[in-house]
Amino acid sequence: MLASARAGAWEEVAAQSAERDRLLRLLPLADAPALETMKTLLAHNEEVKALAGKARDELGEALGQHQHTHRALNAYLHATID
Repeated sequence: MLASARAGAWEEVAAQSAERDRLLRLLPLADAPALETMKTLLAHNEEVKALAGKARDELGEALGQHQHTHRALNAYLHATID
């Protein structure tokens, strides 16, 4: 999941998240190795969340730029028509 998030493959992250959740339910929580696995997963989850937030912000900026460009082009086209 983390590798997919680092690569920006968000559809893969979503699919892998469902599989991760299924596998987490199978872990014996009283087992010491399982506790270490959970700690690692929590750390990875935090990084995935940070990467998703960054991707969301970048997408928002790109959308804002696109809207600005669209308005400018629209104004130019209307000015040349009038």
